[in-house]
Amino acid sequence: MKRFYNILLAFCVVTLYFVACSSSTDPDSNPGVIGGETNIELSKVGNYFSVIIVTDPQTDFNFSENNTTITKNDNGIVTFYHKSAFDSTFIESLANALGLQDLPDHLILPALVDYAKRIGGKLDTTDKERMTLTAEFTVKITSEGMQEYFGKNNNLTTPHTLVKYAWNVGNVYEFTNTEEIKVKRTVVAKSTTDDYSLSHLKLKVIKVEETKEDPIIDKITYIANHKYGLIGIILKSKTGKEVKLTVFPTSLF
Repeated sequence: MKRFYNILLAFCVVTLYFVACSSSTDPDSNPGVIGGETNIELSKVGNYFSVIIVTDPQTDFNFSENNTTITKNDNGIVTFYHKSAFDSTFIESLANALGLQDLPDHLILPALVDYAKRIGGKLDTTDKERMTLTAEFTVKITSEGMQEYFGKNNNLTTPHTLVKYAWNVGNVYEFTNTEEIKVKRTVVAKSTTDDYSLSHLKLKVIKVEETKEDPIIDKITYIANHKYGLIGIILKSKTGKEVKLTVFPTSLF
């Protein structure tokens, strides 16, 4: 069971890796920079977000607590605090959903250390019926897009663009992160009509696919909307299994 705890932390840290200077083949002259309005509804202090996990076939993932809250906004540099709580059944279900139980420890454990460094995640397993994960991380959010600061010590000097809403299908953004790993983000889809479901809403979205050298995750697809920000993440593991995370900006509904 201890191995499942390690797997869970690795998974949860990756799920927070959304919501590390760079080279680019994007026509944007400087895709590593975003401008736009910073005083927007999405990034107001007090806004909170919850996550629903979707698998095929669907598995029930029961959080006893699941909340990410904006605690600070400094001219678009937004600080989030996350806390979730769950039991050992939740852990086993996640491991099975991504096929992580099929991967050897020598691949999973180093990745766990790397993810934890990037997000500052802390897992408390003292109570096996109510384990908790907490994390604090920073994202730049403006009317033009989003940037993440994940890297060594959450270094705010090295932002990297997660999405620009003006990007189009085929645009590519490449950079080397703080661990000297090359990361490639490619726009793989962009709506022209309101064709994506989020709760009772139909939205236009842009989908950005991320690939890099990673022992656990094959690729990550970020799904974003210009009003609601990051609303979905699809994780595909090295085992070929996928898990979708739907992010609900609860305070905006």
